[in-house]
Amino acid sequence: MTLDILGFVAMGAVDGLNICSLSLLTLFVSLMYTSNASRQTIVVWGLVYIASVFTSYFLLGLGILLLSVSIPLVPHFLARFSVALLVFIGGVNVISYLRPGSISLNLPMTLGTKAIKYMRTISLPALFVAGLLVGLHNLPCACTGGLYPSFIALISGTGFQVGYLLIYNMAFTLPLLAILSVSSSKAVTLRVRRWHVENSEKMKLGLGLVMLAVAAVILLLIQSGAI
Repeated sequence: MTLDILGFVAMGAVDGLNICSLSLLTLFVSLMYTSNASRQTIVVWGLVYIASVFTSYFLLGLGILLLSVSIPLVPHFLARFSVALLVFIGGVNVISYLRPGSISLNLPMTLGTKAIKYMRTISLPALFVAGLLVGLHNLPCACTGGLYPSFIALISGTGFQVGYLLIYNMAFTLPLLAILSVSSSKAVTLRVRRWHVENSEKMKLGLGLVMLAVAAVILLLIQSGAI
């Protein structure tokens, strides 16, 4: 079980490196500094935002998990669908880095756009709603799409499903917590946003390679009959 947990923590943390989610958090921190909020206020409100992202992503995964438990064929479909999605998105990310402009995968950011509108109101209820929308947006995102369904397919046949789901989602928030911790300074926040803009393509390349590796592992598990 220890190896399983470590693997699921790694998957959750990689899923949490979602470029859209991280950039929206840095945007929120920047907006807070613009409104002259104190560092303590930024940290507290940032934790509220991260908690709402965790809540929506966990509930989304729980819904998919319950569906997979009630319909035995769902895990098998999820596993195969996830492999195809991981290979497609991972391949696109790698090719777009090696040959800029040759191919792109820009999905509509409807939920992300709405989340930004809520963030700009600078209120706790609006911020919580923004986090909920960002959590929902993470599933179909072109950065790490396919990892969450893959994880759910892997745990569907275990006896510790909800526990694994909690562990995965806590790991998912680790990059957000790291960004919040280093962004408690205005100067650091500006550097983080600048680094994000300058290295977003490299991040996509790294995520693409990881997704291809995960797809290969899941494919081996399918062939061995583990899924």
